[in-house]
Amino acid sequence: MEIPPEGLEVCGIGHVTPKVLQRWLADIVGAKAWVQAREAELEGRADAGLVSVAARLAAGGERQQVAARLLMSDVEGAAMLAERGGDAMAYQMALKACGKSTAGGGAPSCARLSGQRWAVLEGVRPVAPG
Repeated sequence: MEIPPEGLEVCGIGHVTPKVLQRWLADIVGAKAWVQAREAELEGRADAGLVSVAARLAAGGERQQVAARLLMSDVEGAAMLAERGGDAMAYQMALKACGKSTAGGGAPSCARLSGQRWAVLEGVRPVAPG
């Protein structure tokens, strides 16, 4: 493998010099371990950022609280909040998450959400059958 004289840009890692690339080629196992460690660091930072955003949202209104629960994959918590609330957007987010999520099947509060209730919250008058 020919190493470019300027090195390489590696996504998530940055610029890798030709000297480092040569060391990686000489020790593939060590290079893979190094890259895996960097990936784990990046994933940890992303998770921490997600928790930080969710915490900020959780301090907000009903809509933000439902969004925070969904951001943390807590479909049951989002459905519970939406069920007892009156915000149509929050209700819609929870209802949609219940329908898409396999966790929705294991979230008892999802069974209590309905398109009809969402329509009422939206201000849509139900059409009489017939």
